[in-house]
Amino acid sequence: MDISFFEILILIISLFLFLALIILLKQKNEIEVSYKKERLEHLTQEEHNYSDLEKKYRELAERIGEVERKKESIYSELRTVDVSAEHIFLLNKNLKYIKNKFNDLHIQKRDLSSLLGETRQEIESELGSYKRLVDEFDRNSQENSKILTEIIDYIGTIVKQTQTATSLIIDDEFTLELNLKKYSINSLIDTLLNKYNVFVELKNIKFNKNLFDLLPETKIDPHKMGEAFDIILNNIIKFAEIGTTIKISTGIKEGHIYLEVSDKSNVFSEQDIKRAFNKFEQNDIFSDGIKGFNLYLVKKIVEEHHGRITLTNDLKSGSTFNIQLPII
Repeated sequence: MDISFFEILILIISLFLFLALIILLKQKNEIEVSYKKERLEHLTQEEHNYSDLEKKYRELAERIGEVERKKESIYSELRTVDVSAEHIFLLNKNLKYIKNKFNDLHIQKRDLSSLLGETRQEIESELGSYKRLVDEFDRNSQENSKILTEIIDYIGTIVKQTQTATSLIIDDEFTLELNLKKYSINSLIDTLLNKYNVFVELKNIKFNKNLFDLLPETKIDPHKMGEAFDIILNNIIKFAEIGTTIKISTGIKEGHIYLEVSDKSNVFSEQDIKRAFNKFEQNDIFSDGIKGFNLYLVKKIVEEHHGRITLTNDLKSGSTFNIQLPII
């Protein structure tokens, strides 16, 4: 069988195309193999990179943990420093308080020494006056015995006042021990005025009593309240002019019992009135060298009875001490 040229040509072309296909498939396979190889290398590299990142992350986490521990240690030290600083501050504050208290005690010691010395001089002066008074009377008379009894009672009162004043100087927070009981202010006044009957004769002093008859009894410590009234009355008599009339009144006002003591011979400045009841305040009120401490003691006693005391001035009526006490 003869093969034509045309058929040979087709066979050659088919063979050529087959070879070309084989070559293309081979190249495709090589390309795929190359791609997969590159991809595998890339994945391997990424795996290494991930491992490095994971390692670095663990290192970073460890460093962060270390930083946190150091930070907590620093905070702990700062808290310790704060506590130490606060402790030092409190110590410094306590030292300042102790220093101030020591200075106050030094001042109180000085004032106490001054007060005791001046009180001693006052007692000696009073004793001298009373001795001269006693010498004027017949030593064998009954009157003399009465005078001596009143002098002894008065000296006892001064001693008690000095003891109370000493306690107040040593401790500003000193609280008076009160023996409260129902008592009549009018009876208290009458009892105290009887004690001065002999002494007022030397100055011709008169008492003008205006006591409210229906004045109710109230709870007071008769001895302490009597001491307060005694201090006021004693100082008024001591510095009163000859022939002075001292007015003493009681009554009820605004639900309180009031007690007023007035005399025309003692008139004080406004500045002295404002400072009258201050502790150790230097003023001209009853200037006995005790710097107004007696009036401070009176105020202390009245306030312990939940009352109040004031001092007023009037050109016509002179000075007036007003004590107000609650009706209990």
